[in-house]
Amino acid sequence: MNVTLYQIIPELDNDHLMFRNLQAILQASNHQVPAELYETVFSGELEVQSLQDIFTIFNIAHPEGYRGRSMSVSDVVEIPASTGENDFYFCEPIGYKNGPCFRLSITIIGRKKRLSAAYPTSFSAAVLG
Repeated sequence: MNVTLYQIIPELDNDHLMFRNLQAILQASNHQVPAELYETVFSGELEVQSLQDIFTIFNIAHPEGYRGRSMSVSDVVEIPASTGENDFYFCEPIGYKNGPCFRLSITIIGRKKRLSAAYPTSFSAAVLG
């Protein structure tokens, strides 16, 4: 499965949003995730079947080319969806959040992929199966 992991850039995190859950980030950021704070720390093929598999790999067996910290709350995972587009999952203290209103597009800035996002205030718990 093609997996992309985005993490908050520590040097840009003036509001201390890294490691905070989605609700806290939305409250602190005018009901939007500050996409300009995120960068790609991994993008590539992994042999995974679930979001839990992805979490395990990015915490125990970092893949070649990975340049981030261990995966945690506030990280965003991008994976292919059955619709042919990609789904994005926000890592929470327990599980992940996404939803039909969860919109995220990728822009290229220099050599780094950065997120451009609009997030609603309601999400559903995500289970990849």
